[in-house]
Amino acid sequence: MKERGVRQWFGLGLMGCLSIAAAAALAHDPAEHLPQPWLADAAGAAATPTVPRPQQAPGQTLPLQATRRIAFETDESTWMGLDVSPRDGRLVFDLLGDMYTLDAAGGRAKAISGGLGFDSQPTFSPDGHWIAFVSDRSGAENLWRMRPDGRDAQQLTFGDDDTVLVSPAWTPDGSALYASRFRWSVNDYELWRHGLDGSERLVAPVRAEGAGSDQSTLGAVVSPYGRQLYAARRSGDKDSAELDLWSIVRRDLAIGKEETVLPVPGVAGRRPFPGPYFSPRLSPDGKQLAYATRQQGQTGLRLRTLATGEDRWIAFPIAHDRARRRAGRIWYRAMPSLAMDVRCC
Repeated sequence: MKERGVRQWFGLGLMGCLSIAAAAALAHDPAEHLPQPWLADAAGAAATPTVPRPQQAPGQTLPLQATRRIAFETDESTWMGLDVSPRDGRLVFDLLGDMYTLDAAGGRAKAISGGLGFDSQPTFSPDGHWIAFVSDRSGAENLWRMRPDGRDAQQLTFGDDDTVLVSPAWTPDGSALYASRFRWSVNDYELWRHGLDGSERLVAPVRAEGAGSDQSTLGAVVSPYGRQLYAARRSGDKDSAELDLWSIVRRDLAIGKEETVLPVPGVAGRRPFPGPYFSPRLSPDGKQLAYATRQQGQTGLRLRTLATGEDRWIAFPIAHDRARRRAGRIWYRAMPSLAMDVRCC
């Protein structure tokens, strides 16, 4: 595919954590969960049965001891989670549960985390001074942050259960993180806002008030001025093998109103091209939306000008992926995630 005016784009990563979550979901026994209380978001616009996470004490660690170490070198990987520093363009990525930084021009990667904990999905804060990530180093998956050189690791959430956390994303002012939480009992993801002050709020439940079916929300990203949130949304029959149920929605954070961005609203069933829509990412000025879609069994990257609706390919295919047409619940956990720096004419 032709780049057509895109001056620079880089940092494409595909994360395997969602695929891993799928296998766990299939093996999990829903009967283990107790009846669920109702919990509404701050605006009262939506409600869903949800279970507040049991809390762990600060300083808790994995009750494991390493018996041996292995050493290896590699110059390639697949399904990494990565991000691009807004300060110097440096990359941060995860590999086999550890995190590394790398100059955008290439070279030797520097390890910034290690040990028995599984660290993944790193994302730079808007000022580039912190990296948020998901880790089970406390014995359960939680949100953490550290400096780009690996110093000053701080635990931000203190859940103590088997929750799976996916796609953390900073607010523009760096005061909070959005992240999707997997609900084992209903096989879907709900979206939460976690403040650095310890506050937590349910933003997009599995079932919104008045909705006729459950929904999943993944890959949230907030507009530069903090007014809107974009995310991938799947609604309908979660057990169907149909892949085209994923769309991209935009939420007004002030009033909680949502609208569908892709597929373009209009004639029922009409789409500019076949395939699901997922992994939205905004340009630094918020005027363009990069996103992933699938055609012919492969994932490609497109760029949409939000004001005009102009939509074009950036690259196809972008990388090897595992989002194959297979049993529905597995596929829905195999959504790739993208990190990119887009500067266009």
